[in-house]
Amino acid sequence: MRGGGLTPGILAGSALLSASCDQPLCRSEPFLAFSTTWISGDVDDFAPGVQTNVDVESSLLAGDHVTLEVLDESGASLDTMSRTVDTGGGARFEFVTLPVPRAVLRASGRGICGTAHAEVMVDVPVAATCELAVAPAPETAAYYAPFGVLNLHSDPDPLTPGYQTTVRVASRPGWVVDIMRTAAGSSGERPVGMFIAGGDGMTSAPVTLPDGWVTFRAICRGDGREIVAPTMTLLADTTAPSCALVSPAPGSTVKDDDHDLGNGVQMTLTGRSGDPDVSGEPVNVTMIDGRGAVAATMAMTADDRGIASGQVTLVPASLPARYQVMFTMRDHAGNACTAVGAYTVAR
Repeated sequence: MRGGGLTPGILAGSALLSASCDQPLCRSEPFLAFSTTWISGDVDDFAPGVQTNVDVESSLLAGDHVTLEVLDESGASLDTMSRTVDTGGGARFEFVTLPVPRAVLRASGRGICGTAHAEVMVDVPVAATCELAVAPAPETAAYYAPFGVLNLHSDPDPLTPGYQTTVRVASRPGWVVDIMRTAAGSSGERPVGMFIAGGDGMTSAPVTLPDGWVTFRAICRGDGREIVAPTMTLLADTTAPSCALVSPAPGSTVKDDDHDLGNGVQMTLTGRSGDPDVSGEPVNVTMIDGRGAVAATMAMTADDRGIASGQVTLVPASLPARYQVMFTMRDHAGNACTAVGAYTVAR
């Protein structure tokens, strides 16, 4: 009786042991599916682009691998990464960077029962941001670095008093954007305006600036969030310096400095500006002969009195010869003035 009752128990135990060691029965092909089918926002505001977490569900076993490929809507591959399947058949890809405005997510995995694939296209919202800029872009001037300069050269409308600029803020479509400015000599901050960002997330406001320092700042609000743009401090300077040729006097006749025509004709030119901010800035001289061709050029630097002086060498075909001089000086902001004079070179 005892022996007869023991045998079924031994067989059952053996069957269970055998089933636990065998590979699982494959009744169908494995599957993959994206749990993430829409992008609600950017999970990392500090990184460039739009980051999100992508979740994939599968019938794969724990320890199997799922590969995710990110493509733009044209089909160009941007990134590929791999993750291990957890005990529930899921795989999470964190901080995946996606292209705007749409991305294609393509997943693939391989298990003992075969391979699985899934693909989905998702709309990607513009990253939550608040970036302030001005157009035209400020120019770089070594004297005022690191601050940008808005000078006469870049002014879109130099005939209108002041500097004509456009303040632009990049945020998200539908967000409310406040733009403010603080100008040197003014009391407190003045509003430029409150705007609703367009479908491209951009806001623009034309502004006319007098000469002097100005600071812009912007605040972007939307989706229950508030982002403050870094402030931008600029110098507007649309006033060109004055300059003049002082020696030799324009219209005069000059002779060779060293009285040796064998090495050409040396001529010393001196110019001056009454504006103190030309000190240390470059000065360029161009000599043009009677045919309209450039006969000589020279570069020098204005001293702390606003004076620049240098010697040019001319090789005229014959004497007397007529030359026109263009003497250009610049201020710290890059504004330029040009003094023009004519000279006759004789023996």
